[in-house]
Amino acid sequence: MKDNDSVPVVELRDARKIYRMGDEDVHALDGVNLQIRAGEFIAILGPSGSGKSTMMHMLGFMDTLTSGKLIFEGKDVSGVGAGQRAWYRANRIGFIFQAFNLLPRLTVLENVMLPLVYSRVSRKEAEERARQALSRVAMEHRIAHRPSELSGGERQRVATARAIVNNPGIVLADEPTGNLDSKNVRRSLDLLCSLRDDGLPVVMVTHDLGVAKYAGRVVEMRDGQIVRDYLQDGLRVPAEI
Repeated sequence: MKDNDSVPVVELRDARKIYRMGDEDVHALDGVNLQIRAGEFIAILGPSGSGKSTMMHMLGFMDTLTSGKLIFEGKDVSGVGAGQRAWYRANRIGFIFQAFNLLPRLTVLENVMLPLVYSRVSRKEAEERARQALSRVAMEHRIAHRPSELSGGERQRVATARAIVNNPGIVLADEPTGNLDSKNVRRSLDLLCSLRDDGLPVVMVTHDLGVAKYAGRVVEMRDGQIVRDYLQDGLRVPAEI
């Protein structure tokens, strides 16, 4: 973790999310308080139904709180409308998904450019920034290929390039190693560590205790609440692996 006293990039204050399931209220988040600062790599752990996915949805502006506050980059954004949430998703959040979510008909370069196109960046600038992001993840040599021509590890690196192309305020990784073999798991985690080293906060949902060991901080959830929030040394994957 870097600069532990810095202002949080993202903060949840007494965050609650209640879903109505038939005649029952389900408290997916039940009074959660969480601060995320620049340069943190946080693993969110918990069994199915613990609230970790709901937490990710709130942090990523994919859903709204029932009550409580979401503070993003110093601004209370708890009550913003759908249009503003879409803006934050497109411009300030970097998403990495287990299934990669690359569009099969587009090239690697076009997939990485896509968030910039949605943000109405000029094609020339979008292409240049996409090339830089692909260089950052060592995939610049595959820009003309399509996802079907890539290995799982390569697809994940392209997905990571797409996540950082907009210079987001935070990267959210949802089970990012779930579809990778052990060698590419290590490479993926090394890349997330390098984003952390650049000062980006990285939040990773995982069910794998071995994967969570690479984070510097672990948040354990159960029944919509944080039951443990602790620092650990974190592991760094050797660059040559």
